[in-house]
Amino acid sequence: MFSSLKIALIALAPNIVTTATVMGTMGLFGIPLDLMTITIAAVAMGISVDDTIHYIHRYLLENKKTDQAIAATNGSVGFALMYTTTVIVIGFIALVFSDFIPSVIFGWLTGLAMLIALISDMTLLPVLLKRFIGKAAA
Repeated sequence: MFSSLKIALIALAPNIVTTATVMGTMGLFGIPLDLMTITIAAVAMGISVDDTIHYIHRYLLENKKTDQAIAATNGSVGFALMYTTTVIVIGFIALVFSDFIPSVIFGWLTGLAMLIALISDMTLLPVLLKRFIGKAAA
């Protein structure tokens, strides 16, 4: 799937937005980089890239069959991404009940990262795919 440099670069975009948002939020609130917070970007990128790969894979399959590839992709993989992201966010947000402050911060920021990843995968990614791939992948 990623034998195309163009598709690989498109796949990076939503994940870079996610990481930049989390790091920007940390800077905005003055959260220092420590052992727990430095791993947030890596965890966020590692989890969110899975959603991106699933979306792109389905888009490329649908793009070969229909002119409505984005609608077909959102109708199948889109629902799965929303459900799994919701479960992941709830799991990480549960960390806010910890007495250990680094865990609380980790939970909030990782939950935020997953939400931003979902939003960028469902908004930015389809626009980039439609703009730069179009029907060329067929």
